Amino acid sequence: CSNLKDVALSEGLQKIGVDAFHECSSLESLKFPCVSTRLEAIHSDSDQTEIMNKIHEIPDVAMRGGEILISGAAMRGGQDWTTCRESLDRILGLITYYELKEATTIFELALWKARMEEDNMTDDANRESCRMEVPGPVKDTVLQFFSYNRRW
Repeated sequence: CSNLKDVALSEGLQKIGVDAFHECSSLESLKFPCVSTRLEAIHSDSDQTEIMNKIHEIPDVAMRGGEILISGAAMRGGQDWTTCRESLDRILGLITYYELKEATTIFELALWKARMEEDNMTDDANRESCRMEVPGPVKDTVLQFFSYNRRW
């Protein structure tokens, strides 16, 4: 274990033993490719930038080549997963928030389009009158449905 520097933890991983990286003195970082992929899938550049700025505020977390890394130091030589787990939970919470934000925008656009089709709207000037926003309580219900809790 003394030569182990980077570990990529894949999607679907269910459990890591408490001592899985115990005394791995060379461990520099843990990579989470599936989390990085979710971040890349967010379409808005401004949202991605906002997430990146918040990720940079989390201690022992860095970005390298598009990969989110949690430093081995955060685990104290493989002996403490608490900080690593908390950092990963914060990152996942951020990404989930922006994924759901995109989903509600797409939902609003679908409602708008359906209303325009229902009213046979072909005149661009009147399209705005068909615009619909998802009301706050409905958005809250959607977020509850997806069990989203804003923890950051």
